[in-house]
Amino acid sequence: MMYQKPTERFNLASFLDQNIHHGTASKIAMICPFDQKKTYTYQDVYERSQQIAQHLILVGIRQEERVLISLEDGFDYVCCLFAILKIGAVVVMLNPTFKGDELSTLLEYTRAKYACVGKSWVWVFEQAHIASKKSSHILGLLSFDQQINPHPNPEINPEIGQGQGQGLASNQRQSTNLKISESKVLSDYDPNVFQMVETHPDDPAIWLFSGGTTGRPKAVVQPHRSFHYNSHHYGLNVLGINAQDTIISIPKLFFGYATGCNLLFPFLAGATSIYFPQQATPDLLLDLIEQYQASVLIAVPTVINRMLQLENFNVARIESLRVATSAGEALPIALYEKWIQQVKVPLLDGLGTAEMWHIFISNTSQDTKSGTLGKVIDGFEVEVRDENGIKLSSGQIGELWVKGGARALGYWQLQDKTEYAFQGEWYRSGDLICMDQDGYISYAGRKDDMVKVSGRWVAPKDIEDCFSKCDIVQEVAVIAWQNQVGLTKTKAFIQLKSEIQGQGEDLKSKLMAFAVANLSSYQIPSEIELIAEFPKTHLGKINRGALKSKQ
Repeated sequence: MMYQKPTERFNLASFLDQNIHHGTASKIAMICPFDQKKTYTYQDVYERSQQIAQHLILVGIRQEERVLISLEDGFDYVCCLFAILKIGAVVVMLNPTFKGDELSTLLEYTRAKYACVGKSWVWVFEQAHIASKKSSHILGLLSFDQQINPHPNPEINPEIGQGQGQGLASNQRQSTNLKISESKVLSDYDPNVFQMVETHPDDPAIWLFSGGTTGRPKAVVQPHRSFHYNSHHYGLNVLGINAQDTIISIPKLFFGYATGCNLLFPFLAGATSIYFPQQATPDLLLDLIEQYQASVLIAVPTVINRMLQLENFNVARIESLRVATSAGEALPIALYEKWIQQVKVPLLDGLGTAEMWHIFISNTSQDTKSGTLGKVIDGFEVEVRDENGIKLSSGQIGELWVKGGARALGYWQLQDKTEYAFQGEWYRSGDLICMDQDGYISYAGRKDDMVKVSGRWVAPKDIEDCFSKCDIVQEVAVIAWQNQVGLTKTKAFIQLKSEIQGQGEDLKSKLMAFAVANLSSYQIPSEIELIAEFPKTHLGKINRGALKSKQ
């Protein structure tokens, strides 16, 4: 499909409104199995977003000011996102499980004027507001009732967990000047009154958070044009999202990977999306795919692995799928081959970044090469360069540089890192890749993850790929550490499969023997530590910084 650039007056919220104007208002846009209503049409989403937009204007939110969304996936989340965009404000999506100290930091960092939150988490924002010395700019909260709280906090008043309260017990609460509005006020607004604000394609639209595996995430400021660009180039042209599709996603909407695949792409195409607030367990996924005949699965390797390991896994339950994607972390070759052998549905591994908004290297349903990320998609250009920025020949490992129409404006309040990462049209990602003579790209890890052991460079990913083939390993992460005499070595943290855990330290010997048999001598980790569960970042990736802090 030929890409047409947006006009000089383009608002990303038009992805929703075009369905109203083009005669698909009555089509089901959202399936929310755990909501009382269950399904919502495009008209439902449009009217609710119009009402929220009016409310935001009435409480004083102006164009280009930032508004936080801290909600579980569902109807309210989607409507809030489009409402914020409609008034020309900027969406900042947060993990709704953030605790008070994390929220305090983000309130100061984002300087948001308002927040849309779940009722059971209002007290968290109140306490974060009190703790933050620089959050006087916040005007208030719009509070939504939620059917399910999938991440209960033991500090929450039990009443709140049932949606009955709105803060701590009265004797525990501190005073705050936050004005809290409940979602029932929205019924006072006529959805036909509000007119969407005209924005420029280069106006900021959404903040995405990049990194976080080794330090504090960076806020990436993305304009309206980026979402328009990659929704067409990847969402429509690579995934082939169309009006007949029903999409289900493992990652939650605050993760840019899901924001695209399970929100913006389907709304652009007039498709249907499935939303649920709980963690995406394999059993739940199988139930929902089968019940609603999902055709597109937006996945991550960890959950794919757990799904295939289920004793009761029956491929007939997901025969409605026409394609699945994998991103967010490296897809082991062994896992890909197991999926293809059992499921026989294309599993498209790919690579994207918040800085280029979405996936720009991908396998496709027509062209997939096992063990690679695929090729650069139309609309983007990728080069492999050395540490001096000089282009390397095919077959050599180097840093990924990419350019295309989805480049971010930069990092918020991080000018030095912006100047380093964004160089002219190009973005240098810090990812290490190798491109063969046919254009297929293989991932070699992160530049800052490379470890020099005994004078030779070691890629932790190579070691992780090796262990992932061991029949007792559930998940693995390899980091650098210093031994007692100060020499740099590698250490493998390994989570065993549930049925193996607790069987004794002798398993370490079995794992080390596996490494010796399958790795070069300089790649063999000097130590293996068994771990019950990996610490994860706000995006669900292994938190390598937390692992390093254990040393």
